[in-house]
Amino acid sequence: MAEKRRSVEEIIDQRYEDLLRFVRYRIRDPDEVRDLVQEAFLRLLQRDRKDLIERPEAYLFRIAANLAYEHRLRTGRRASDLESADIDDRSAAPEARAGDQERIQRIDAAFARLPPLPRAALLLQRRDGMTYEEIAARLGTTKHMVKKHLSRAMHECRAAMVDDE
Repeated sequence: MAEKRRSVEEIIDQRYEDLLRFVRYRIRDPDEVRDLVQEAFLRLLQRDRKDLIERPEAYLFRIAANLAYEHRLRTGRRASDLESADIDDRSAAPEARAGDQERIQRIDAAFARLPPLPRAALLLQRRDGMTYEEIAARLGTTKHMVKKHLSRAMHECRAAMVDDE
């Protein structure tokens, strides 16, 4: 059965908050997030022949991801740089920074221990902003299995954080 095609305006109304979170995750600069989201919507609205865009919602998120990437290039900061700055701002105590570094290393180790499919699913969702359906198509599996892979990956990463506390 053919899926009803939604208008750009409907997508804006229904996915505004999701797109805000998506961009906020990538740049973590609260002053720029709303501007980049508005720019993404504007670029989609100004696009000629929107009827040729097969999946306008995915296209919108790709625009937003590209804008966030360009923003990081312009400002010369990556999300990890911002996280490091946050760690430094919270406490100048070396033992506090060492604890934060240890937590990051534990999460990295938990991520590295994941089997290939859960690791790939998590990267595709968090880094690339793909939907369950897109991940399933990319990995050659079902949406249900993608949810299972993501659940396992998140469980392992959370467990690494809890072990710290």
